[in-house]
Amino acid sequence: MKSRQLHRILQGNHAALQAVEGNLLSAAAGTIVKSIYVTSARPGEGRTTAAVSIASGLNADGRRRVVIVDGCPGAPELHEAFGVEREPGWTDLVLLRSALPDVLRPTQVANLSVIPCGANGSGSPDAYETEAFSKALWKVRDAADYIVFDGEPALTSSHAPLLAGKFDGVVFAVECGKTKWQVLDLARDKIERVGGKVLGVVLNKRKYHVPRLLYGKV
Repeated sequence: MKSRQLHRILQGNHAALQAVEGNLLSAAAGTIVKSIYVTSARPGEGRTTAAVSIASGLNADGRRRVVIVDGCPGAPELHEAFGVEREPGWTDLVLLRSALPDVLRPTQVANLSVIPCGANGSGSPDAYETEAFSKALWKVRDAADYIVFDGEPALTSSHAPLLAGKFDGVVFAVECGKTKWQVLDLARDKIERVGGKVLGVVLNKRKYHVPRLLYGKV
């Protein structure tokens, strides 16, 4: 995702973004949701678009401190979308190669920060399947009101379901007209079997480059 595409998404979807926080809290049914893992059943369904849209919606009034994290070492996009350096980043924080102030980058939007993926080759399973991941996540929680984690697909990543259970809630990105509900149900079950709490979906109409932000039961 390029920065111009990001700008079009946010400008063209302003009204829907205003409702994100309310919709998210409603889907959470009274539980505290501060960290959100964004995934999909399979690749190519617009997870990054969904993650950016959710983060921007939570930051709609500029008063919430929102951090969006790139957790896709195989196909990182957030550094390009926000025009920041890829490294140091999230995996460097997890592996104690960098401190939080070194990886947390401000954006042109007030109180919206981004943590890019990190250095090439740093996305090893150790950075995602150890207690170090949880410790890094808590460091970011202390510095933010909301964390939106741009994760990997649930059905093609071995560690995505395990990571999802470390977050307060999980949101699926679904491309309208592409993903069968049976496939989505399989991915949801995989997440929930390891403790992940699925809040709902973001319906992504990628041919218009604008997501429809609808939270509901999967």
